[in-house]
Amino acid sequence: MIQNGWMVNGGMIEGTLVTPAQLGLAVVLNLALWWGLKRWLSPQFRSAPGWLRRMLALALGARLLFAVFSGFYPSPDVIGFESHGWVITRQLWADPTGWLRTLAGNELVFEDWHVVFYGMSNTFFFHKLLSLVNLFTLNGKIYTAAFLSFFCFVGCWQLLRALMRLWPDSGPGAAVALLLWPTVLFWTSTYTKESVLLGTGTWLLALVLQALYGPPAATRAQTWGRVLAILLLAFLHFSMRYFFATPLLVGLLGLGVVRLAQRLGLARRRLAQALLMLAVLAVGAWLAPQLSLAFRSNKFTSQMIKVYTHHIEMSRNRPHFEYPDLVPTEESALRHMPLAVANAFVRPVLGESKGLQYLAGGLENAALLLLMLFPLLAAVRRQSLGPLPFALVVALLIFCLAVAILLGLTVPNFGALSRYRSAMLPYLLLLLLQNEPATRLLRRGLGKNANPAT
Repeated sequence: MIQNGWMVNGGMIEGTLVTPAQLGLAVVLNLALWWGLKRWLSPQFRSAPGWLRRMLALALGARLLFAVFSGFYPSPDVIGFESHGWVITRQLWADPTGWLRTLAGNELVFEDWHVVFYGMSNTFFFHKLLSLVNLFTLNGKIYTAAFLSFFCFVGCWQLLRALMRLWPDSGPGAAVALLLWPTVLFWTSTYTKESVLLGTGTWLLALVLQALYGPPAATRAQTWGRVLAILLLAFLHFSMRYFFATPLLVGLLGLGVVRLAQRLGLARRRLAQALLMLAVLAVGAWLAPQLSLAFRSNKFTSQMIKVYTHHIEMSRNRPHFEYPDLVPTEESALRHMPLAVANAFVRPVLGESKGLQYLAGGLENAALLLLMLFPLLAAVRRQSLGPLPFALVVALLIFCLAVAILLGLTVPNFGALSRYRSAMLPYLLLLLLQNEPATRLLRRGLGKNANPAT
């Protein structure tokens, strides 16, 4: 039968008792992992200023609580992820050669299961990834959710550290954006793709910024280690959701081109930097369809209508918005883009829909609109818009606008929209909280210890 884009032959997955050897392997892997993390992260935590340590502890505690909640009240998506990931883990134990074939292909054949995914399936890649995570968690929902949530936490922390090391004044705004925004915490602390998507994206950005703006690596081994880490994270990020990852990767490539030009004595002016970034974006938009059919305009518009229609059908009795005249053409997509961006950032409007989650969503969107006024206020007052380099701001803006267009065109359901945009919001908030009025307000709230010198 066809189920959520998969072709499945088989029944429900039955529980499987682990062997003593598998349990022993999980214990050894966990001890090694947490010992390594303690040695790596503890010095970073101790060296952080007091206000940041409190925020880190609060963020980690909230993430663990949300992970426990998601384990006790799993969504249908979580149940599907758990089931298929556990089948592939069982295949790894029983048939390693077959497991390798599953990793390399788009088909799972094991016992009475036959699952086929079409195209570059981000969902199937997540199932494959979970088959490795299960070696640590043995398919425990709460521990798996906590595992993924902690990975996301570490990625956000690494980006925060990179920003504070390179531009100390960015600290308070970056900390709130990356650690404490409520809906981001909730949706990236559960058994979902968003946890891995945000974790890989922030960690990737941290390494790229260190490579482009920081001092060179001390040794050749460190240089190659950084390159390999960047390539691995870029691969994971792209594989988790390629339509989200592509704008970020193109933006980072443009940032690298700008930095190269600057080191050659060129692109000193902001106009030149913006033109270089747009040129890289244009080349990427031309080259992507040549490399993969998935990026061709007709594929995009047909997929846009397919996903949009699916969400409309699933949202008949739930709050959502609609585009009555949206059709699968480039002209129609372009015409709806401005409204799509607005919908992605402001829907649901406060009071638009009944229910606690929609009230929370309306409050969040009202806060976003308020924060969007801060850069305008700073510009009118001729105050600083923040310490981040202009080219980095342009790269993140390109990413945020591209993701907002994609979400606004394809995800009309308010609940799903909140979940999907959680992987984009930290970057937007990072930009909105760097200006002088916002930074001054944050430091007042955090106290004197939020001074970048401490």
